Amino acid sequence: MLDASAITAISASSAAMTAVTANLACLDVATNAKGQKTAAVIRDGQPAFWILSSPAVPLFAPSAYKGVSGQDPSGRLSLCLNAGPGVMEDAESLDQWAISYATLHSDRLFGKALSKEQVTDRYNAIVKKSDKYPPFLKMKISADRGAPTYWDANKVPREAPQNWQMCSLLCRAKIMGMWFMGTSFGLTVQLTDAQVVEEGTASCPF
Repeated sequence: MLDASAITAISASSAAMTAVTANLACLDVATNAKGQKTAAVIRDGQPAFWILSSPAVPLFAPSAYKGVSGQDPSGRLSLCLNAGPGVMEDAESLDQWAISYATLHSDRLFGKALSKEQVTDRYNAIVKKSDKYPPFLKMKISADRGAPTYWDANKVPREAPQNWQMCSLLCRAKIMGMWFMGTSFGLTVQLTDAQVVEEGTASCPF
């Protein structure tokens, strides 16, 4: 059972809710044929989308996370974005929403009551921190079904960028849901559309 301080913290977080977290809810946990556990996130009963408020620059080309088995368990690529203050504030709001929501619904999502501190310890944020880079946003790209659509500055479909680190992207993402693995959990935010608003070209070294 939640104590008074946890309920107060959750209420304060709800009061500070931003547009990106408005009316979000998480469905029950489901397990797929591969044994992966997820809980879909919706907004007002519909899929939840997030259009980033300003363009972001990829730190590097999308890549697969490889676990102990050498395979990417999700089948998705990771896209790490250097984004402006407004985007990062929205991303941090999503992280805080996930922690607060999971705390309030810990019985349903984890099978037992957990404190906010315990939930925070389990949570893998979409805002990442590194010694090499300023805080950045990590989202996912589907490599097959659900792959994003890329657009040029004139809103015409185009191919994915050739030089990811030399382009600027205006992104639309879907807040897919929460994933659960062992004692860890996090949010999956997946790129659905990217408008390439600026793109540099690599120069030949020869």
